[in-house]
Amino acid sequence: MVRNDELVRASNAGDLATVKQLIGGGADPDSVDQPGMGTLLTFHSAATRFLLESGADPNVQRNENISPVMVGFADC
Repeated sequence: MVRNDELVRASNAGDLATVKQLIGGGADPDSVDQPGMGTLLTFHSAATRFLLESGADPNVQRNENISPVMVGFADC
């Protein structure tokens, strides 16, 4: 996996403008940060939607081997 702390930070903050800028500049939508947290593990639907439309894989796992899909079900 490609590491991109800035993209993960922006997606987790819901900073869609920065997410779009970084993806437009070639950042991998499946990037992870230093601890292994992925871009889709955010509660900001606009960022999530854009990342998915940009090719992010909803099954990419984070450092605890939990996919974003499982995180969504944890709140049910």
